[in-house]
Amino acid sequence: MAKVKRNLRPLLRFLSLQGTPAYAKLLETVDAMTEAFGRGEPLPVLVVSTALVPTRAKRYLFEPSGAIIRDRYEFMVYRQLRDAIEAGDLHCRDSARFRSFEDDLIDDETFDRRAELLPRHGLEAAARPIREQLDELRDLVETRFETVNRRILDGENAFVRVQGGKTFWERAVYSEESLPSEPFFDMVERLDVDTLLLLVDQNNGFMEAFEHVLGRYRKSTPSRPAIIASLMAYATNIGLGRMADICNLSYQELAGATSNCIRLETLKEANDRIANTTARLPIFRHFDIDEMVHSSSDGQKFEAAIPTINARHSSKYFGLSKGVAAYTLLANHVPLNARIIGANEHESHFVFDILFNNATDILPAVHSTDTHGTNHVNFALLQQFGYRFAPRYRKIRSKIETGLCGFHHPTRYNEEWPIKQV
Repeated sequence: MAKVKRNLRPLLRFLSLQGTPAYAKLLETVDAMTEAFGRGEPLPVLVVSTALVPTRAKRYLFEPSGAIIRDRYEFMVYRQLRDAIEAGDLHCRDSARFRSFEDDLIDDETFDRRAELLPRHGLEAAARPIREQLDELRDLVETRFETVNRRILDGENAFVRVQGGKTFWERAVYSEESLPSEPFFDMVERLDVDTLLLLVDQNNGFMEAFEHVLGRYRKSTPSRPAIIASLMAYATNIGLGRMADICNLSYQELAGATSNCIRLETLKEANDRIANTTARLPIFRHFDIDEMVHSSSDGQKFEAAIPTINARHSSKYFGLSKGVAAYTLLANHVPLNARIIGANEHESHFVFDILFNNATDILPAVHSTDTHGTNHVNFALLQQFGYRFAPRYRKIRSKIETGLCGFHHPTRYNEEWPIKQV
């Protein structure tokens, strides 16, 4: 408990917390505690509120005589603060992660100039009156409701069937027989990865993106094979030492190429050049869905070899170790953007960021994520920036029952489509 007091008491003096009226008593208790601790006094009994103590915890916080156990009560307040902050019920304006959503909104004066400012930044759709946009969305949503339910009732949807007034959801059944290999790939010549990278460089010059960190003041420039070997060493996670043992380049050459030419900016520039070249190939548009570029983003967990600012514990993926998540944006099998985030951060907070900072010439029209990449804000935000958000929910039946929205009262849809979910 002494360690908790030593770290949290000074922190409370400088934190400015805001919350809903339901947490007013908790915030008043925290303010009174902070004032007392600032004067060097112990927890005053007068600030103790029994309303904050859960019924199941009273026997642990009160003596048989009814006296409060001050250390345990103080620790309980800290626990409630943590839970409320992580749940989004309490906010801190000085925090980048736990700020209120309203704190990130623009002021009223700037909002009144939206008709002037939004078209200037290419957001003509967002500058239109909201009522006009809602009318269009209402017609679209109601039409989709009609189409989807009609296909189910007519038996056109092979994965949903109606029997006895009840709806049964069925998953696709895959055959255990192995599919024949694509003959096209049997005709393609097989190349080593380093040879392939040099061939790609001859077509689009992506290696020129790996500029020396010193610019014109450099004494020498690492060779292309050294840069490629360094890239492969990190991509395969074998390290520069192991790569130097299995190739004809020394460790000093690989270390020099890495420190001088390989950094986040050059990696992004090289990836953008390859993506733009791929987008100009005729085969690129053959991967479109309904003649539109359909992108997708998802996170992949990686254990961190050394502690970093984003590394977090996750027993599900790393056991007792720490790791990070690589959140990647793909479109037609081409990687467009990526960002390293903490393994405990919600992926939905980075969907717009990874789309908006896409620097390639590939502009997706539709974007999908899994359930972890969805929230209510993303639907409206991506709509205003010209994207159609099409998430893939893991439990679609539960989502339809609890989270499907329409422009009419639910009883109206029940009257039109009286089908029970099973």
